[in-house]
Amino acid sequence: MEYNKYEMSQQGIYIEYLTNRDDLNNLIKRLHPIKSHFELQRFGGDNDGGYLLPNDLQDIAVCFSPGVDVIASFEMDLLNRMGIDSHLVDYSVDAPPVGFIPKSFIKKYLGTVNDEKYITLDSWVRTSKEFQSNSDFLLQMDIEGGEYTSILGVTEEVLSRFRIMVIEIHNIESWGQPDFFNMVVNPFFNKLLKHFYVLHNHPNNCCGIVNIGGVLAPRVFELTLIRKDRCNPVGFANLFPHPLDRQNVLCNADITLPDNWFSSGPELAQGSIDSFLKDITGVIHIGANVGQERDLYEIFNLDVIWIEPIPEIFAQLKANTVNYHKQSSFNLLLTDLDNQEYDFKISNNGGESSSIFDIALHKEIWPNVEYTRSIKIKSHTFSSFVKINQIDLMRYQALVLDTQGSELLILKGCEEHLKQFKYIKTEAPNFESYAGCCQLEELSSFLFEFGFIELKKELFAQSDNVGSYYDVLYVRS
Repeated sequence: MEYNKYEMSQQGIYIEYLTNRDDLNNLIKRLHPIKSHFELQRFGGDNDGGYLLPNDLQDIAVCFSPGVDVIASFEMDLLNRMGIDSHLVDYSVDAPPVGFIPKSFIKKYLGTVNDEKYITLDSWVRTSKEFQSNSDFLLQMDIEGGEYTSILGVTEEVLSRFRIMVIEIHNIESWGQPDFFNMVVNPFFNKLLKHFYVLHNHPNNCCGIVNIGGVLAPRVFELTLIRKDRCNPVGFANLFPHPLDRQNVLCNADITLPDNWFSSGPELAQGSIDSFLKDITGVIHIGANVGQERDLYEIFNLDVIWIEPIPEIFAQLKANTVNYHKQSSFNLLLTDLDNQEYDFKISNNGGESSSIFDIALHKEIWPNVEYTRSIKIKSHTFSSFVKINQIDLMRYQALVLDTQGSELLILKGCEEHLKQFKYIKTEAPNFESYAGCCQLEELSSFLFEFGFIELKKELFAQSDNVGSYYDVLYVRS
């Protein structure tokens, strides 16, 4: 049957193709829960309002709990068993649940602006007394679809303060709409999965299963996530439901996680930009920070070389990887010049945005990131690093770059070795994030001359007025 889209729209009907099935399945694979050395414990009621948390709650300062129900069994359980108090926020009610006195209550919705009715997650957390401490937080979020914009709008500085998060994910049927999937859902999970592992996935039986073009999914599900620096994966979960899972709604039939949402092998990165890891035996990661990807590399049993220029960050990197026997670290600054002294500028977000360049339009996306000091560092080229340390590049088929604007300089200092790599993965903006930094088009043009073409590109941050930031994977053709 032929459909005239214009005529249909006049009747209030809009028709388009569903999201590509492979794109849906690739995201689902990335949400496969891992196993860890932490036992899961249930907090809250036996039905709706109860969630599974890892046994890693010691020294968590407070819980932020947007979305207030008529009961607060989860928050009360946290307080009674662990001494963890809660901040609550919800505009739809006038007061906290009867019988529970939280640390604070704000009559507002969690949203993307700050006004009489809404407050952003960033503002809410920053105005708490606990934010001035060095303590970790817990987030329990059930805000009926508002989770997407709330997480997309939060700064990395605030997001990284949460050690554990339980987020109820809604509107899964809308994942079938390509624009919503590509502009909201994928960036939402890219942001979360950059810093967190999925520990548990429990379908809420309130709304059943949806079929999106042949891909089965629960319409609502509850994710438990843990920050990557707290957890060493030891495999993948394969028992669903978990013995501590309960029906959210007693009068509804229970549902289990569909089979296509989990498997028995190391599939966490398959289909994502990191899928190349299963095809290699080693990776050289320049701009290591504290080695946030160490567990991912360990899962694939890779030989790893980390390179990090900041001495105190390098010390933490060494401590984080001391038990990873196939991973070694070097305290170096790499550019296109040997023995060149740079003012290396240190950022206030754990050094993640540190660079040899001054911050430019980066502040339009991350306004709270700034430099606090600088240090003098002399640089090496990649070629001299390989020669001095007698690195056998045959063991390393992938090069990963995350150096805040200096990626092209590093590649120029690596020209004689580029054709020994099969894959190059890098962060790249399409705007002047740092003053004088390389941009996506320059990187792609340079690498094309050495036989590399873009294989995959994932958006992870953007500003409508400035531009976009991508993770980009190149493959040598």
